[in-house]
Amino acid sequence: MTERALAIDTDALDKIGLEVDMRLTDVWSMLFERGEELDTEFLGWLLRLAYVTGYWDALSEGERGSLCRQLGYPVPERRTEPGAAATKLSVVRDDD
Repeated sequence: MTERALAIDTDALDKIGLEVDMRLTDVWSMLFERGEELDTEFLGWLLRLAYVTGYWDALSEGERGSLCRQLGYPVPERRTEPGAAATKLSVVRDDD
């Protein structure tokens, strides 16, 4: 298991799942409307749509990391170099 996965407790995973499902109602609708006729191209399109939806939600947060804190998920540090992969996680406390 990765360091990122170990940083999330199981209660937080349940909260994250519920929050993500609520934010992806359009994606779930498209998936279930398609029924058994799923192909890899359509599934790839849905995964990209889900990713972009999460990215959009993160960019439109009133305060950076508020959803992460609400769900008990560690807020990743900002990248110092453009394009560098985020590898270090830190927990941002409300009193910081």
